[in-house]
Amino acid sequence: MSQFRDLMQKYVNLEYNELLAIGKKALGEAYPVLKNLLPDQKDSAVYVVLTILLGAVGADGTLSVKERQFMKDLLDLDDAAIDNFIKLYTGKEEETVRSIVKLVDADTKINVITIVTCIVACDETITVDELSFVESLLGI
Repeated sequence: MSQFRDLMQKYVNLEYNELLAIGKKALGEAYPVLKNLLPDQKDSAVYVVLTILLGAVGADGTLSVKERQFMKDLLDLDDAAIDNFIKLYTGKEEETVRSIVKLVDADTKINVITIVTCIVACDETITVDELSFVESLLGI
């Protein structure tokens, strides 16, 4: 368990731009798989990605200014778009993200967990609830 916490602390210690680069790389690698999770739904990849991001920020029930900015930068959205996106939060996203990581291959699972970890670490702290959420995605 201490190895997990040490790894999480390494993410917290990264510079914002490093986290953003890691998050964008993971998103780019996961996107082709995520778009096929709901093949009959229009814009399914957008829905799945938004669910993952909302699940990450909702893990501790608060959205920090840095988490908002990180999502905005990760998706290259303007203020109005990110605000509309945040309004979609229902509180059920965390459970959906847990389901998503069970449906995808190992590489995509790692990428989804990496995206979540970057979001929860971008405000330079990780709460107990955020740690628990990432642990649940890993199956710890």
